[in-house]
Amino acid sequence: MTTATPPTTTIIHPQSALLLKAATVGTQALTDICGTMFCLELQPQGEVECFDATARSFAGCVTLFHEGGSWEFALYGTEETAKSLARAVLAMEPDEDPEEIDVLDVLGEMVNMVAGSAKAELTKASSSEVNTTSPMFLTGEQCQKHQPKAMSVKSQAFTCDSIDGALYLVWQEVTPASLVSEIGALLETHIPGDKLGPTQMISYFQDIDEFLPNTASEHLRECIEDCESILTEVINDEIDGVAGINAIRQVNEAMQLVFHPAGAKLAPDEVPNPRGLVSSGAGISQVLQSIERDEDTVDMLSDFLEESGDGLEQVDGILLDSDGGGVDAETVNNLFRIYHSMKGASSFLELAEITSLSHTTETLLAKVRDGEAELAGVVLDLVFDSTALTRTLFVNLQSAVENGTEIPTAPNLSELIQRLEDCIAGKTVAPSARKEPGGTPDAAAPKPAGKTKLKQTLKLDVTLIEQLEAAIVELGEVAEQDGDLNALQEVAERLTTISAQIRMVSLGSVFQKMTRMVRDLSKKTEKLTKVNVDGEDTKVPRHVVEGLNDPLVHIMRNAVDHGIEEQDERAASGKPMLATVSLTAFHEDGQVVVEIAEDGRGMDASILIAKAIEKGVLEEGAEISEAEAYMLIFAPGFSTAAQVTAISGRGVGMDVVRKNIENLGGKVTVDSVLGKGSTFRLAMPLVQKKSE
Repeated sequence: MTTATPPTTTIIHPQSALLLKAATVGTQALTDICGTMFCLELQPQGEVECFDATARSFAGCVTLFHEGGSWEFALYGTEETAKSLARAVLAMEPDEDPEEIDVLDVLGEMVNMVAGSAKAELTKASSSEVNTTSPMFLTGEQCQKHQPKAMSVKSQAFTCDSIDGALYLVWQEVTPASLVSEIGALLETHIPGDKLGPTQMISYFQDIDEFLPNTASEHLRECIEDCESILTEVINDEIDGVAGINAIRQVNEAMQLVFHPAGAKLAPDEVPNPRGLVSSGAGISQVLQSIERDEDTVDMLSDFLEESGDGLEQVDGILLDSDGGGVDAETVNNLFRIYHSMKGASSFLELAEITSLSHTTETLLAKVRDGEAELAGVVLDLVFDSTALTRTLFVNLQSAVENGTEIPTAPNLSELIQRLEDCIAGKTVAPSARKEPGGTPDAAAPKPAGKTKLKQTLKLDVTLIEQLEAAIVELGEVAEQDGDLNALQEVAERLTTISAQIRMVSLGSVFQKMTRMVRDLSKKTEKLTKVNVDGEDTKVPRHVVEGLNDPLVHIMRNAVDHGIEEQDERAASGKPMLATVSLTAFHEDGQVVVEIAEDGRGMDASILIAKAIEKGVLEEGAEISEAEAYMLIFAPGFSTAAQVTAISGRGVGMDVVRKNIENLGGKVTVDSVLGKGSTFRLAMPLVQKKSE
């Protein structure tokens, strides 16, 4: 089946002669620096090539900003190479194992010197001021995630008798032209419901706006600003995600023509207005799938979504446990069986897309089961991607059945299946192939033909059923005794308690989602973060689980993006490079309490108060306690972020947290210690009042 949206055209932009000249200077500088300062005869090997970050485990990067764009220089190495380099520079014994911070310090010092030499060359030839950042460090998978999809990245390999393997000097150029290509690459791989892709796009649009000259078209700047706000609304589920993303796609295709490397092929004022595209519905283009809607089929679809949804929760738990560690044969068999069952059920219901994705994922897991592949690295990521897209297919299916519409085809399904098949065939799984313009014409979204409510089911503890039956029998016996009022009240209270317990579900599924989200945010923000979970088996009413999702998403995003420090900041304060976010749940005095704690920088009450006065939330000279100052972050539009990041910082979200928890009859409190971290406490009643 064809994809639901026209593909984008991604243009690969060559590096400028100026950058290549600066890279030549940097290459010579690295040789000189190592020879004179570290007594290392590091020599270039081979020709300059396109860089591949595969298997690189350590990197130090420096960015040089100038009017119109930026340049980045980096040093990459495998774990073996980076550690042997550190041993040579620090005069350590061959059998000594250097600390990670020592390895990064050596890479940072070297790349800083290289960037300094390159800066001198760039400043001499550039008409604008060049500003250099402090080194940024990458470890593990961050090295692969940091590599762009569309921007040109070049490298020179260096070897030395004193180190194992090759060290790579890497350089790239960032301009508005290359940034719109990178956004195009993200759009090609976007999966509906994914929040991380849009957050990265926001940061790229911000960079484009910053790099534009003062003479840039005001219309173009307004379009960029509208793209940022539309993406924010998509992230916050404030507008239709399909319409929003497809509007961004059309605007970005036009911008690629504006910034074409061979010269503008479209005037800036001809870029379509993204708001107009969303409002007119022109951002929606779907291929639709028909399905029977008779009562029996609807019931079977309900059962399928319930059972397969439970299966996906099990898959998430297994994958999260597997991330970073090996899995046994029985665990792999469980994964295989879940996808096998999903494939069979979806095939019976003629759900072609779910069947195709399940079958291909099952085939990949069969290779893992048979020992021909390992559930790690790209294989693990592909199964993660499969579960994420399967959830999107489930959402599309449920929405279509309940609203009487056709089922929209999920964009990028065919691409993910192709990547799975390539992995199955033993091929190297590369970024999505770039496609030429074309595709299906836009089609208006069909109007609902009538609503059908899918049934909801609950999994019950057998002991609760037995207690309920016993209470009902007792109620009948009491009634036969001419209705003893006190006894009737006792039985009624017990029935109320049992019925409440029947509607209880665990927080496990919500906590799994948060753990997975932090895993992805850790890669996106380049901050090493783990999640410690405790109390995921805590039972709460279903309405609490449903109401907790959005508040936890906002708090966890802010914890990683603003609470956790950058790696160099953590190192300077003596903190471990691996940050921790703790997610805990427990019952207390008739309430369920969920606490989110991170070991980040903490909040400064004086800064919060000053920002509140600046925004008019507090009057000048107001005196409040630290505890009251921390609660200021829940004021609508309040944000202390120096700049809007790709994930948070617009003042959107924390006010939503408080409103959602208050809607559950609960309360939010915050505690923070400057330099140590912050803790959010969400307390909600277990019994919902009738007025609620």
